[in-house]
Amino acid sequence: MTSPQHTVSHMVNLPYTRADLSALFASARHAGVDTEGRYTVSSCTIHVWSFPDRSSSTRQASRMVGSFYVNWIVYALQRIECDEGYCLADLLQELAILEHQALGRVKHGTIREGRQEHADPVE
Repeated sequence: MTSPQHTVSHMVNLPYTRADLSALFASARHAGVDTEGRYTVSSCTIHVWSFPDRSSSTRQASRMVGSFYVNWIVYALQRIECDEGYCLADLLQELAILEHQALGRVKHGTIREGRQEHADPVE
């Protein structure tokens, strides 16, 4: 997996319940790169990768799409970082996918018409 070269940070205020945030993090851990998924997770951050970590070739080709930064004190997603080649709309689509997996519904993410399940980098 390669690290990003350039990121754009967007300050947001997307409130969740503690249970919803816990579910988002649990879902991201369950679908983490260590289990052939697309996420890496720390205590306050969920990083989204472009490819599942299924083999050494996809591991090398995968790059970070962006990151979601959570403030556990106020139970809100407060920053979305887009890595080079991706935009806020791509990360909101990724958030919608994660929300649907974790919560069974989309709360703050956005499903974009005519887009595949995961974001492709913009040219």
